[in-house]
Amino acid sequence: LGELHDVLRRAEADACADPNYRRGGLRLMPALSRLWAPMFDSLVAEITRDRPDLLMVDIFTWPGIAAAEKTRTPLAVNNPSLLTGVPFGLMPPAPQVPLLMSGQSIHRIGAVQTALDPILRRLVFAVLSYTVGRQYHALRRSRQLPIVGLDDALRHVLILVNGAFGLEYPRPLPPNVEMVGPMLSADVPALPPELAGW
Repeated sequence: LGELHDVLRRAEADACADPNYRRGGLRLMPALSRLWAPMFDSLVAEITRDRPDLLMVDIFTWPGIAAAEKTRTPLAVNNPSLLTGVPFGLMPPAPQVPLLMSGQSIHRIGAVQTALDPILRRLVFAVLSYTVGRQYHALRRSRQLPIVGLDDALRHVLILVNGAFGLEYPRPLPPNVEMVGPMLSADVPALPPELAGW
């Protein structure tokens, strides 16, 4: 696993160094695909041995989500933000919010884009299904798992988002998504009063 760890670290460094957010995010996909099978196999073995009451998985740890399914272990998902994490097909329409990976600010969305939102959503969903979705399905098939989209796999799973409206753009949420606020280390110094008040 040391070699795979190095692969992920190099991919993270490359993604972080890329000034283009979209391109940087896409640079992670090959590394995540290489890690999927060894992570899935290791997690299934550990879950089978340990039999946890609940598996808490990061939303980008797709092998963990699949391992919970395979072992029939209850699952909850931790997610850093609404805009980049919750599967696109789960979120209710929000024409006033930038689309995933658009790099836009909420202040730059005009009437034309708002009117085109249903078409843009279908287009983004089709592109994601064709690219990331195909890869995800191939990985699931490699472990004899049924072909299920990530949005369907998480439709009834509690998703805890480490954010709050004010830090996130306001938008409707599905019933299984809970905003729990930012995760802060216990040894973070107290916030200045003006920031705490905000």
